[in-house]
Amino acid sequence: MDVSVSPELQGASLFPNKESAALKQKVYFSFRGAKVCPVSEPLTAGQLKKMTKELDIETRHVVWQDTLGGGLTNENFLMLLEDGEHKGREFVVRIPGLGTEALIDRAQEYQHLEIIKREGLDAETIYFDVESGVKATAFVEGVTYHKQYIEKNLPEVAACLRKLHGLSASKAKPFNFRGMLEHYEKLVIDTGAKFPESYGRIKLWVNSRLESLDSKKPPSLCHNDLVPENLIFGRDRRDRPEQLFLIDWEYSGINDPMFDLASCALEAELNEEQVHQLLANYFQRQPSSEEHQRLEHWQNAQDLLWSVWALYKVQAGDASLSDYGNRRYDRLQKTFHRLN
Repeated sequence: MDVSVSPELQGASLFPNKESAALKQKVYFSFRGAKVCPVSEPLTAGQLKKMTKELDIETRHVVWQDTLGGGLTNENFLMLLEDGEHKGREFVVRIPGLGTEALIDRAQEYQHLEIIKREGLDAETIYFDVESGVKATAFVEGVTYHKQYIEKNLPEVAACLRKLHGLSASKAKPFNFRGMLEHYEKLVIDTGAKFPESYGRIKLWVNSRLESLDSKKPPSLCHNDLVPENLIFGRDRRDRPEQLFLIDWEYSGINDPMFDLASCALEAELNEEQVHQLLANYFQRQPSSEEHQRLEHWQNAQDLLWSVWALYKVQAGDASLSDYGNRRYDRLQKTFHRLN
């Protein structure tokens, strides 16, 4: 594996301007209180025409209800359909955010949604435009998870991930950590931004730790973005029972299953005992020290990857991610200095 560091990856602090707006929290797909404000037409005329043609309805039968709290990547709007097969139902329409066209493979996302559809892991998707990334998904009447929900529902979360990782997904595309990191680095360099002086050393350290992982572990289809808010307990149709949904599959791909467990534990800020419980519930046995170590390696790698991702997003115009990126990189630096 190439662990060389390009000379361009040197410079000042990760985010020179730390005065950006605070990170917005995901609150969509939740109770009605999560809706923020009324909204006018969020789609272009062409996007609306394309969607209504596929749904076989007239544009006048689309009613935009509300703007929903945004995530880290996209904007989301609540849509009511007043005609057609889905008459009377509400859907969340996702509109890709700034810079996502350089980050997300929409064809790959759609392919993975088709794979998980048969297992009902995500809310029902009725429309997906690979070209624009616009997607319409059933509104889940229920509760969006946060850190405390993860802590209180570790067996349910572990069972959901075990179900995902057990899927037959021979046609799924890989989640290439090193390739994605290099791609994000190039995007940042192309904007003229600089990396901190510590970046090269930390990248070498992260890559060397990943090299020590057992490459014989069988990969699986993974979600790869297990923030608590991507888990929702509820129902996407009134005639269906409540269940735990996994939403937002933009970064999904074939990967080490431990990547998802590491992401879940890191994003929910689980303590050592809670991490042990998560792993024990997932494996349905006591986890080994090697499995704990594997999880920690992936957590460091994720802090590296998503801090660079955030740096590019900030350069692309989304200043709200400055604090997020700084927080992840600062945590990684502290871990690096503690262990070296």
